[in-house]
Amino acid sequence: MEEAVSNQDALESYTDAVMEMGRLILEGRSFSGRERHCAYLNTGAARFANISAVSGLDFPDDGRGMVTTDWDFDGDVDLWVSNRTAPRLRFLRNDTGAGNRFLAFRLTGNGTSSNRDAIGARLTLATDAGAQMRTLKAGEGFLSQSSRWLHFGLGRQGSVRSLVVRWPDGSEQTFSDLEPDTFYEIEQGESAPTVYTPPRDRIELVPSEVEIPASTQAMRLRLAARTPLPRLPYRDLEGRERNVREHLDKPLLLNLWASWCLPCRTELAELDGAGAHVLALSLDGLNEHSPTTYDDARQFLRTYGYGFEAGFADLKLVQILQAYHQAFFLDRRPFPVPTSFLIDTDGNVAAIYRGPVTAAALADDIAHINDDPEDRLARAVPFGGRWAGEPPNVAPLELARAMIAEDLLTETIQYLEEFETDRESPLWPQVLMELSMRLRRNGMIEQAEVMAGAARRLRSRQSTSQ
Repeated sequence: MEEAVSNQDALESYTDAVMEMGRLILEGRSFSGRERHCAYLNTGAARFANISAVSGLDFPDDGRGMVTTDWDFDGDVDLWVSNRTAPRLRFLRNDTGAGNRFLAFRLTGNGTSSNRDAIGARLTLATDAGAQMRTLKAGEGFLSQSSRWLHFGLGRQGSVRSLVVRWPDGSEQTFSDLEPDTFYEIEQGESAPTVYTPPRDRIELVPSEVEIPASTQAMRLRLAARTPLPRLPYRDLEGRERNVREHLDKPLLLNLWASWCLPCRTELAELDGAGAHVLALSLDGLNEHSPTTYDDARQFLRTYGYGFEAGFADLKLVQILQAYHQAFFLDRRPFPVPTSFLIDTDGNVAAIYRGPVTAAALADDIAHINDDPEDRLARAVPFGGRWAGEPPNVAPLELARAMIAEDLLTETIQYLEEFETDRESPLWPQVLMELSMRLRRNGMIEQAEVMAGAARRLRSRQSTSQ
């Protein structure tokens, strides 16, 4: 019994750690804190020397996967490296030119007692300098699979005595008369290996300098999917309660700013001269921790004389917009100031601007706000290409889940009542149960029971219809 409790504690501790790692990733944290790539030289006697600085591998990339392959078939091992940060992929060609010799082998199993890829085969190469051993693996390192060619370095002399292949089924074959600097293919059961001639029409990769853009908080996100916003209440400059939907007679830029924000001053001046339909909501006095007040915001507007609609955002509005952002993007970092949302006349967000937005970018996005879905999809990504699958489409139910995670429970109930989607979706009862559990956790027992009952009835009806 004590051992079972101990195992349960260990499982819960591990689960908590995994969830915490996931949270940090969603907040934009790095796994390794931007540790540089490292390379070590085996100096013998289980000792290694750090040669990162002279190896050509000393990059500041946040590396993840790495595979080895003789990409250019010149007898030495090259590297492909994947990173979590840019550049996402690097090819590192080995151009050491030391004059050493090699042998390389690619195996094929018989397909009956051994698998055709010969995974698990072990090669032992005997030379005058000693023996080397290689094992053919299906996967090496983190999410990586190196080439199936097994490479042996022979030094400058290149003397070869024999090669013993132990196949996955346990049988062995021995080969001799192997010529250095040769690629061989070996099929299980064949008496001799076959010389492989590399193709002549290989893809030549040209070295280039990678230009890493400077880090910035400014970002322009054009959305391909359109999902209606929940109600967004705010207060006008006189303190009266208003709703953002009152301003949707034409495309609206909902701008979040603050009097203490220097970039906001430049941005608001440019937007004021652009003739766009803007609702500028101040974050001054947002909560008791705010360094500024409503009066600071009013004084700011009087000083600079902006001509568009203005008011004050409350904490609920900010939380709803944060949930909307998180429903579309795996990014849990708080918005920078300023942040703006371009909203179409149906109450859907067409674009999100993190950091200042220029009048030119805004005018361009307004001109394309009524594009068809295919054109919106093309504009949503910064490069051309083909989609490997269906692009994501955030439905109101997904947004509701994001709002539940932010404890916007009353607002979620209102949103679900207003934007009912297909009740046949299996996500409906799941969302209702998530809402019920969160309501119960917050002491809203009666409403929790209502949602749980609705979820059970809907699930039962869906099961019956199937």
